[in-house]
Amino acid sequence: MGKKNNPRDFLITWSLLLLETAFGLTSREVNKTLCIEKERDALLEFKRGLNDDFGCLSTWGDRKECCKWKGIKCDKRTYHVIVLDLHSEVTCLGHACFTPILIGKLSPCLLELEYLNFLDLSVNGFENSEIPRFIGSLKRL
Repeated sequence: MGKKNNPRDFLITWSLLLLETAFGLTSREVNKTLCIEKERDALLEFKRGLNDDFGCLSTWGDRKECCKWKGIKCDKRTYHVIVLDLHSEVTCLGHACFTPILIGKLSPCLLELEYLNFLDLSVNGFENSEIPRFIGSLKRL
């Protein structure tokens, strides 16, 4: 005698297969790093050249995903860094106001951010008041 196909068995099999596929994709997505490695390295090199007494860049380097660091935005399709926004703002605690600033030099390592189309480093203490020549090489700004 032949075995009859049971619709319930069919549904259970397909449900298990669907769950396996969903969990497999989910676990791969969780481990996927979207940040471009050479851009992350350039950002970390830029950070090393700065004095950050107020911890403005404290989120930088705590994980590989630089697209989630403070002041960084990445293209949703390519994951290239497109925004570097590190402008400082006045912070007031009661009657005392201060401006947490980044101090240092603008580093040519920023040239690795070739897809950068927005750069705001205003109200910071960079050593040269002049814009460095290499900034002109960032063609998308």
